[in-house]
Amino acid sequence: MESIMTAVFSKIRNILASDRGSEHVQTATLVLIAVVIGLLLMEAFFGIFSTIIIPNVTSKLQDIFGYTG
Repeated sequence: MESIMTAVFSKIRNILASDRGSEHVQTATLVLIAVVIGLLLMEAFFGIFSTIIIPNVTSKLQDIFGYTG
């Protein structure tokens, strides 16, 4: 029984010590970082468009066409 436990613990130790699959973890981390940065940029652009660009374009179009609606 003790030899079985020793073999199991040895196998677990070897699995935990190996770096197999580390490239996949690194790739997944890079993808996650890229997604977060992309979402932050999209939110910034949305904020700029909704608070600065769209109101300016709307007011200029109203000035051009004389719309007072």
